[in-house]
Amino acid sequence: MSKLWVYGDSFAVDYNDGKYEPSPWIEQVSNELNLEVVNYAWSGSSLDYTSVHIDETIHLWDTEDIVIVSLTEVLRTWTDAKVGNGFNKFSNMSDLEPVDFENGKIKLITRTNTTIRNNIIRVLDWKWLDVRAIVVLDGFQNKASSTIDIPENLIYTDKGYLMRISNGEPSGYYNLTTMGKDWRLNHLCKPNHEILAEKVLHSIISNENIDLTQGFKKNLFGFGGGKNGQI
Repeated sequence: MSKLWVYGDSFAVDYNDGKYEPSPWIEQVSNELNLEVVNYAWSGSSLDYTSVHIDETIHLWDTEDIVIVSLTEVLRTWTDAKVGNGFNKFSNMSDLEPVDFENGKIKLITRTNTTIRNNIIRVLDWKWLDVRAIVVLDGFQNKASSTIDIPENLIYTDKGYLMRISNGEPSGYYNLTTMGKDWRLNHLCKPNHEILAEKVLHSIISNENIDLTQGFKKNLFGFGGGKNGQI
């Protein structure tokens, strides 16, 4: 069976009952195309984590395989610290101290991770790669296309980013950082998982880029709706 290789962060994978499982939109794409999911995404992961795992597995990609890469934000770093399950943890902007902004550490992290992201795009443009399709999605506002030309062989989210869809689902102001854990699977409600899957499927068939600014549902649950507001 051909494979669907998945790299990225929590937009692509969900941690459930002690194991990582593909997000609903990834699952829908794999089912529609009859592909076996091979997951290298990790919740909260960084661009260097994604880069390392692409480099380690790229030689395994086959002609009829499809590759999906969800690019995370440039402020995450892969640290030597361990979380409870023994795996390396990731840090982001919320872990920085005020002095980090003063001494330029934030600029260094951003510059370094932007370079890593550009390198991921360059690797995916290698001419010897022979796969059915490579789909690259921006997860956050700092888009890859702002720092590098996106090669024509990649299917890319040239408009919008995944967090914009997520932030459009609550009605009114809703801050996931300060208002508790996001109860949604992969930060999206069910209707938008289905819409995203259909957009990705269409892009693979048509070889067209993906517009993440149109067609998604908004105002799906009220402020503070919690699980009672889930759709």
